[in-house]
Amino acid sequence: MKKLLIFTILVSAFTLQAQEETVRVKTELKSGRAGYPGGWAFAFFKQLNPNSWETSTTRLIGIPEDWNEYYRKEVLFQRNQFVFQNYKQGNITDSTFTFLLEKRGIDTINNQYSADPIACFSTLIYRDKGNGKVEYMVDTDADGDFADEKKHEPLKGVVINRLESVIKKVPYMQYELFVNNTTLRDSVPFMVFCNETEKHGKYLAYNFPVYAEGVFGGETFIVSASKVDFSRFTVSGLNNETKTREEEKAKRGDRVNYFGDWYEIDYFDRASMELVLEKVDLARDSISPTVGFYAPDFEFAVMDSGKEMKLIDFQGKYVILDFWGTWCRPCVGGIPDLVKLHEELKGEPFEIVSIAVKSKREAFDTLVEEHGMDWLHAWEANSSGEMVRLYNVNSFPTIVLIDPNGKIIYRDWQLGEVKKLVQERR
Repeated sequence: MKKLLIFTILVSAFTLQAQEETVRVKTELKSGRAGYPGGWAFAFFKQLNPNSWETSTTRLIGIPEDWNEYYRKEVLFQRNQFVFQNYKQGNITDSTFTFLLEKRGIDTINNQYSADPIACFSTLIYRDKGNGKVEYMVDTDADGDFADEKKHEPLKGVVINRLESVIKKVPYMQYELFVNNTTLRDSVPFMVFCNETEKHGKYLAYNFPVYAEGVFGGETFIVSASKVDFSRFTVSGLNNETKTREEEKAKRGDRVNYFGDWYEIDYFDRASMELVLEKVDLARDSISPTVGFYAPDFEFAVMDSGKEMKLIDFQGKYVILDFWGTWCRPCVGGIPDLVKLHEELKGEPFEIVSIAVKSKREAFDTLVEEHGMDWLHAWEANSSGEMVRLYNVNSFPTIVLIDPNGKIIYRDWQLGEVKKLVQERR
């Protein structure tokens, strides 16, 4: 009887929570396998332009005497704060700052950044010792002094299966973030790998395997961040219908359903470590890139012809939105299957709109001609374009199937399921 009472209280508490217009779900900051790989950053074996906005003027001391030649890279924990304080210190020109204001959406009006410099960055120095040996040092306490720092060798191979033990051995970096008019202080494990490619030569790749873990509706979920300030993040483990595969995690703007109510992922509050969800009023907002909702309309120019079209022009037909890129191996590998599907469904009220994202035109033209991709094509110059943004695409390829009424009925990458859905609904 006692257990039943406790269960009833828990369910009632969650039901009350789910009825709120705004739900703030507390999480805990952790490091480990769930945070890997996070977001990658790279350091190349070449000297950076000392006048670049990505370079600090911090004078480094305590560097080992035998490091006659080394390379330097600023490790940014809060990029926009770094840009802002670098500008305030006179290290960035007015024209460069104006350019970055537009490119990065820096908000200087609403006091989002600290007027005083904070430790929102640190410095990595590294060198090639020859004979395939590389070593690096990192300013873990962000004071510009390397006298108290250790030398390290980059990690080798895949460490995912032993990540928990590896994290204990790598350097931890102290940092500061300016969030909600407050300076937060924390530390993070710093994982560095050494790679080499024909295009880039030898380079270092580094990341911070941190994540946030919380519980909503009795389910444990993970918030993975590509930045330690969680300005960009994805969520896995929530009961959402936006994604059907692990690679495509939910992110800001996606919707989740609990007890018949829909909530939209609004943002992650780094100061309080809370995931913020907003209740959706379906009577007023039935448009979303989520399965079961009406597909967001957009306008695009058809490749080659330049004809302007809208998604709504295809009302009454099934429409595949195929988000892909010439740089994406799975996308290119799946082209023959898409061509086959196009042929098999020619007698159906059916259209394909392939949206090439951040692609090279020459490679695009070659693939279209080689495979006979004779359907509609649109172009997105970068991954923050309108179509990508409207459909919250964060993995490639992504296939979105829209029914003749304009509702999204499928979102994944398996084309076999698309054919089945179209033929079953005839």
